[in-house]
This record gives sequence, structure tokens and C-alpha cells, in this order.
Amino acid sequence: MKNQYDICFALCAHGRADLLEMVLTNLQIKLKNTNLNSGILVVCSPDDECFDVALDHEVHIHSMENVTLGWRFNEMLMQAAKLGRYVVHIGSDDFLSIEYLEFLSKVAKHENIMAGGLDRAMFIDIESLECREVLEYGSTWMGGGKFIHCSVINKMNGDIYPDHLSRGVDRPAQNKIEKFLISQRQSFIQVKQLSTPGLIALKDGENIHGINAFRNFPEREYQYIYLDAPDREMINLMHAQRKEGSND
Repeated sequence: MKNQYDICFALCAHGRADLLEMVLTNLQIKLKNTNLNSGILVVCSPDDECFDVALDHEVHIHSMENVTLGWRFNEMLMQAAKLGRYVVHIGSDDFLSIEYLEFLSKVAKHENIMAGGLDRAMFIDIESLECREVLEYGSTWMGGGKFIHCSVINKMNGDIYPDHLSRGVDRPAQNKIEKFLISQRQSFIQVKQLSTPGLIALKDGENIHGINAFRNFPEREYQYIYLDAPDREMINLMHAQRKEGSND
């Protein structure tokens, strides 16, 4: 059966509906300015406030209870593989850069690249507007933003993330994909040629990565160099809202 989209952007959401609202709005604004034939899939519980956010954005929704993250990620990939030739896994607090979306539009024109991901990302603390860059070396991809051809997901029967995974996007999933592709003599790539980080991760006290774990950027440099206009506007708006809320 022919896939509905060239690329399906897929994410699991649980709580933090304000972040999901920003992520979906940001992605939809950027996709309107690309030639990508794409769709968005959100996996969440019908009892979660994120379900209503997904409905408001008129994206595809797969209803699933809040079991362990590994189970949800694998189910998400299987459902997304029914929609798109390629599945791009993003976090519910991630922005993808316009430059990376343009790169993905080139990937979508080919069938010989089976999987890949980014070599770096930027993390922004939405409470303080501090920013950090994390670099991954060698053949390691960043967890968020990875893309996988639907045939790989189907041949692996969606068994990519460990069931016991409880938080974060893990490296063993990448290793499992690469091992499978090597056995099939198929290719995967690490995306290094972007001039800026392809993924912006929004972090706060509820997130899994401590902002102090990463290398400092020069003060507020990201405002002018690394962020697309929709990113700047949304991050500054959320920062102002949270600052106002803390003063009430």
C-alpha cells in the first residue's frame, strides 16, 4: 500500500501541553514553507491534556495509554510507518530547524538512504534562556530528529527501542538500527553538513537533561545565529509567560 506522505513526523506526548502546543505550531508553520509532502502523528493517552492540543492542530492521533516509553516509541514508529515512507522521530519539546527540514526534503526524494540522524543539537532552558550545545562524535546520532525508512521499521517489526526504556531517547536504539542495516547492506548517515544545529530542545525543571551538563554558548548568541524566527518568537513568549506566572 502506498504511503500517504513522503515523511511522517512522529512524537509521543505526556503532560507539558504548553510545550506540545509550541512544537506543533512551530513545525506546522515551517512545513508550510517547504515542498515536503508530510504529515504529523502524535501518540498520547486520551486522558492527557496533550490529546486536546493534538486535536486542535488537526494532526494524526494514535491513542495509547501511558505505558513505558519504549513501548510507546515502538508503537509510534509502527503507526507512523503506515503513514510515511520516512518517519522522523522528534521529542514533544523539540524544534526542527528550517535547514534540517530542507535537508529532509532531499532525503525524501531518494530510496537508498535507510536511516540517519543529526550529529548535534542545541538545548535551551526556557526558564532562564540559557543555552547549551551538545556535540556527538564518531558515528553517533542525536536521539531526536532521527529519520528511518518505513521498510526498516516494518522489517524490524517495530522492535527498535528497549521495552524497559522509561525516559529519553537512547543510544541502543541507534545501535540496533545500524546493526540491522549493516546486515542488510544498506546505508545510514550522520547529518554533519548543516551550518547550525538541526534540532532545538526546550528544557525546564521537568525535563531529563540538566542544563549544566552541556557546554556554554556565548551569552545570547543563539538569539541571532541559531534560531529561526518562529523559534525566537515562541521561546521568548513562553519565557515571558512563565516569568509572569512565577511573579503571581
